[in-house]
Amino acid sequence: MTLGATFGGGSEMAETRRAVYFDARSALSMRNTGWERYCRGLLSALSIHYPGVVSPGSITAESLPRRITSDLWNVPREIGDRNVHMPSFPPHAWRFRSSRTLLYTLYDLTWWLYPETATYAGQHYYRRLAERHIRTMRPLCVISESVKAEVVEHFQYPSDRIAVVPPGLSDVFGTIGRGIDDNRGRPFFLCVATLEPRKNLPRLIQAWNASGCAASHDMVLVGRARERGQIETVPGFIYREGLTDTDLGDLYRSACALVLPSIYEGFGLPIIEAMSQRLPVICSDLPVFREVAGDHATYFDPLNVEDIANALKSSREKPPEFIRDQAREWSQGFSWQNSARAQVLAYRKFGMIA
Repeated sequence: MTLGATFGGGSEMAETRRAVYFDARSALSMRNTGWERYCRGLLSALSIHYPGVVSPGSITAESLPRRITSDLWNVPREIGDRNVHMPSFPPHAWRFRSSRTLLYTLYDLTWWLYPETATYAGQHYYRRLAERHIRTMRPLCVISESVKAEVVEHFQYPSDRIAVVPPGLSDVFGTIGRGIDDNRGRPFFLCVATLEPRKNLPRLIQAWNASGCAASHDMVLVGRARERGQIETVPGFIYREGLTDTDLGDLYRSACALVLPSIYEGFGLPIIEAMSQRLPVICSDLPVFREVAGDHATYFDPLNVEDIANALKSSREKPPEFIRDQAREWSQGFSWQNSARAQVLAYRKFGMIA
């Protein structure tokens, strides 16, 4: 069954034509980065636990030119008279004047706080669309309390116009996959992140070289690459892309620790995914990571190479099972069912459903 078939069609679409229109372009995408995984998880949970609340769009748009065309013409034409939820791409607000409510999910403030780390499209296209939405004080969803606080402070945005809908754990991480063996039989650290400036890869490389861990361990990096060139000659670094969630689950179960050296994030989904598989987490000391991981992670200063290196050296051995069990129990508080419940409450809060 295709993703589109799973999320609606035929008579079901007819029955929910006045439900909230959910822009499903990211959910239908072949990519597997944060936006796509969040939208798939949320939309699937809404369709299971709250059938009829959302009416998923059927438009796909992989390339930027196609997304711009769908922003301007295809999506507005498909919406009709429904309220609208844009869970990833910022809307062209003026194209939705006929809708009663336009809700947008903002993942983080990278475009404003760290614009140099954003893509060209993010800096010059999406940021402007998001700013127009924010200036009109239309309602927002965010994925963490940390991002909510940043939005309130940065934009002087009223907190009562913001709802927090965090991501959840995918059930697929409990499934044993085909097995991933890229580490030549050696123990390995795992880093799950799009390879881009905000992920702090240069300092991770420096810390890795300083730690001496390459003598006994590998570092497996999983994610879409924007900076692959700088890792190709690093001793012990192994790069993988295009993995399924099932494959990723295998890596979580096999690694010695998850490493997240980001200088900024909106949430940190790999943290709860790793903890759900009892994998220790070492990560940047960021407010949002403290929110997500609590006392169940080892924190380091992401701007201090020596601090990162020391965290790597001290994490080569897994902690006792009871500590990993506590982390796993903590991660279970993040479920897509809870996310769907929070999203429905947001729809009600903003008058999008009864």
